Amino acid sequence: MQGLPSEVLSTIFISLMAIHTYGDRCSSLEHVQWEVQKALPLVCRSWNQVAVGTPDLWTYICLNLRSTPDEMMKKLSLSGSCPLDVRISLDNTDAKPPTTQFRIAYNILVQSVDRCRSFVFDGLALCPEDVSPYIPAVLPKVVEAGYRVRVDDRDEVTPIPEEENDQP
Repeated sequence: MQGLPSEVLSTIFISLMAIHTYGDRCSSLEHVQWEVQKALPLVCRSWNQVAVGTPDLWTYICLNLRSTPDEMMKKLSLSGSCPLDVRISLDNTDAKPPTTQFRIAYNILVQSVDRCRSFVFDGLALCPEDVSPYIPAVLPKVVEAGYRVRVDDRDEVTPIPEEENDQP
C-alpha cells in the first residue's frame, strides 16, 4: 500500500473498526477489533504513524479483567476527544473478583464517561447486584446502551417447596 495518501490509509483503518455495532453483536467482534488496534501500528513505520494519528481508530475500548491502567490511558489518549464506544466485559468463568489493576483501569475510564457514545456491560456474576459498581450512574451522551449479566448458579440450589393445596 505504498503511495497511498495517509488520509486514505486512515479511512481504510477506520473502516476495519466500523464493523463494530452496539449491543449483543459486538461481543463476537471484540477480539477482532482489539487485534486490529494492536496489529496496524506494527506493520511498518508509516502505518504506525497513520494509526497513532487516527483518533477514530482508538474509540472502541473494551475493559476486561486483563486490562491495565497503562493500556487504558494510552487508548484514551490516542482517541483524542472522539466519542467512545465502551464495553466492560467481566466474563470470568472462575468468578474471581476484579483485580486492583482492573479497578484502577476502570477508574481511569470513568473519568472519560462524558465521552461515551455507547456503553455495554457484559458479565458473569454471583448475583446481578455484584455488577452495579461497574455501571456508571450517569452516562450523559450515550445513545445506545446494553446490559447483559449471566448469573453464576453453579452452587447447589435448594428447591423451593411447593405450596400445599388446602383441599377439603
